[in-house]
Amino acid sequence: MLLAIDLGTAALKAGLFDADGHPRRVVRHAYPLQRTADGGAEQHAADWWSALCDATAELFAHDRPGDVTAVCVIGQGPTLVICDDDLRDRAPALTWADTRDHAERRRLSAMLGYDVSTYALLPRISWLAQAQPAAFGPGAHVMQAYDFIAARLAGGPFASQFGAWPPFSTDEFARAGLDPAWIPPVHTMGTVVGVTRGAWHAQSHLPAGIPVIAGVYDSVSTTIGAALVERGRACDFGGGSGGFGVVCDAPLSGPGVGAWPGVVDGQHLIGGATASAGLTMDWFARTFGGREEFRSTLAQAADVPSGAEGLIFLPYLAGERAPLWDDELRGAFVGLALHHRRPHLARAVCEGIACGLRHIAQIVAAAGGHTEELRVCGGTARYELLNQIKADVLGVPVLVPRVVDASLLGAAIIAAVGTGRYADYASAAERMVHIERGLRPDERAHTVHDAQFDEFLRLTALRIR
Repeated sequence: MLLAIDLGTAALKAGLFDADGHPRRVVRHAYPLQRTADGGAEQHAADWWSALCDATAELFAHDRPGDVTAVCVIGQGPTLVICDDDLRDRAPALTWADTRDHAERRRLSAMLGYDVSTYALLPRISWLAQAQPAAFGPGAHVMQAYDFIAARLAGGPFASQFGAWPPFSTDEFARAGLDPAWIPPVHTMGTVVGVTRGAWHAQSHLPAGIPVIAGVYDSVSTTIGAALVERGRACDFGGGSGGFGVVCDAPLSGPGVGAWPGVVDGQHLIGGATASAGLTMDWFARTFGGREEFRSTLAQAADVPSGAEGLIFLPYLAGERAPLWDDELRGAFVGLALHHRRPHLARAVCEGIACGLRHIAQIVAAAGGHTEELRVCGGTARYELLNQIKADVLGVPVLVPRVVDASLLGAAIIAAVGTGRYADYASAAERMVHIERGLRPDERAHTVHDAQFDEFLRLTALRIR
């Protein structure tokens, strides 16, 4: 069995998978996210670790830990952890949703002579080193969140690298006035970094000697777990943030979108992550009656006509990432009228999230990318109305995988390749990813959404100004 661990923003998920991608068991353990008025979004590594130990205890109440052949941890990012040689964290983790490094990113971009990526950890490290210098005393290590958890299992700090981009650069550190000694050893995604051992691992309910495989950001793991191995296949990353990426044969570029290596050599993923798709669904459920009421509201929203009878939702409750990259942008319901009820609002939220995906897809299409199908992933893929609305808004078939936790399945695939079960990610993904069902776009609904999307863009432009 392969043990996959996904350190998400809202919860840790852990699953046992066989070599054909079938889940034996999947569990989820939540933890809090602390937000502050100045844009902070922090978590405590102790909460992550407790969630991991609780999850493995639950898994191994039914399955033998000795049957695990490898473990891979993937997860949220860019999320920064500062720890010591003994893997004790020295400050709260700065999650990807923390925006307090915004000015520091601009300063470093000017200093280095190029735009520092929003996905880079460098500005967070620089900001925290100024805000809490005591955390960076002797023996300090900077780590990605999921690597921190894997390091506790493997008994020593390390950093995982995806493709040609190391998570930390000694040159950038030196030029930014940071200490390169903070950078731990770097291992490529999918390689064995060690085996389970040490004091921390003893709490994990795993036996010693199990290979620990270097992981990756959850967005990359999702593309693996969704089998994006052919040109034209796209996915919605799901999770708290969401996003859109499609396989292309060249590293296309467009305003506000990026390109990164695909699963297959020579292929590229074009698109980007949004800020709060899944979090917005959670916000609506929490604000308008709770989870049980939300299910009923969604069922009623299915009877509301496409376009929500003139109601438009701008899904910018936490700013927006791709393609706008504006932390200060905020959401809105526009067009509220006396005839609108809660189901109208729910449908408008779903349509707004789908329009956010279409915004990215439209820029990718203008750059030469072609989308043939959209594979939905994460918790939002369990909302059938949202799935159909995505098909109708984007005008492409939506495919729902049997395992919608694609990032978690991606971790199992990485573990399978890392231990030699498969020769490469493409063959492993095609073998281990299974499609449950497909939804086709409704042509009449798509026509309505064409006009709605134009208004969505116009209203967004007004909000930015």
